[in-house]
Amino acid sequence: MSLKSRTVIQLVLFVLLLALLAAAGLLWHYRQPGFSAEPFDASAWKAAAPAYGTSGDPACVRGGMAQDLIERQLLIGKSAPQVLELLGEPVRRGARAWAYELGPCSGWGWSDSELLLEFDAGGTQVLRAVFQHLDPG
Repeated sequence: MSLKSRTVIQLVLFVLLLALLAAAGLLWHYRQPGFSAEPFDASAWKAAAPAYGTSGDPACVRGGMAQDLIERQLLIGKSAPQVLELLGEPVRRGARAWAYELGPCSGWGWSDSELLLEFDAGGTQVLRAVFQHLDPG
C-alpha cells in the first residue's frame, strides 16, 4: 500500500470519527433538559395548566418546578388527595400512574415532557416521581 493510500484512509477514518463524535454530542444535548431549576410553587404550577391551553408551543412551562419536586422528593409518600391539592388534576390518570404535562422540555424543545407519578398497588401513595420526554410523532 502506498503512502498516499494510507494517508487517504487515515483522513477518511479521522473524518468518520469526527462525524460520530458530533452525532453523539448532538444526541446527548437533545436529551438534556431545556430549562433552569426553579423552586416548586403550587400556585405557579396550577396557573400553567394545561401547558398547551393557550399556545400550541408553550415552551417548558413546568420543567424547573418538576425537577425540584423530583430532586427534593416532595411527592414521595403523598396520598392521591394530597397530590391533587398540590398539583391539581393530571392530564392522564390511571389506577397506578398519573401524568402532568410540562411542555416541550428536551434540549431542543422538540419533544413533549411530563411528570409521571407512580402510586403503590392500592393507589394510595406516591412511590416514584420521574421526568420523561415523550418521543415526537
